Amino acid sequence: MREFINAATTGGGGVTAGGVFSGQLIIALAGLILMACFGSWGAYLRWKDSKALREALDAGDIRTAIKIRSK
Repeated sequence: MREFINAATTGGGGVTAGGVFSGQLIIALAGLILMACFGSWGAYLRWKDSKALREALDAGDIRTAIKIRSK
């Protein structure tokens, strides 16, 4: 058992674990940033469609409103 513990704790295992954890953190942050960007883009498109739908309904153009709504 002592040989196993010595082998497991030698050889810079802590540095390797630190590198893996920091790499995973970078990937997680990049994923979070991408999700926030896509979410913002989707919210903008939704707002733009809602604005166009409101304008079409205010103008009384039902066909355009149905086209916008069916997207």
